[in-house]
Amino acid sequence: MYYDIVQGDITRQTAHGLVNTTDPECRMECGVSGAFRDRVGDSMVEEVTREQPLDAGDVVVTQAYDLPALYLLHAVPVSGAGLATEASILNNDPDCSRAG
Repeated sequence: MYYDIVQGDITRQTAHGLVNTTDPECRMECGVSGAFRDRVGDSMVEEVTREQPLDAGDVVVTQAYDLPALYLLHAVPVSGAGLATEASILNNDPDCSRAG
């Protein structure tokens, strides 16, 4: 398998698929999901939330809208044994400070 590691704005990367993690409620308020939402709009969120309820390990594949990819893959991560909390994420990701 061949892959590249690229630094930059993920919403500007050309790829077959762009991947982000989302919470089971698909709020998509910060991080990569927030960047996708800011660039694409609420249509993407509506497409993902039609697949609810989502569980850890689920992946929802959507169209890429105007992003330079074929698909967007929205994955609900499996818990890391409780190592991350809402507070720890909000404290370490300044983009999450706008999340409600």
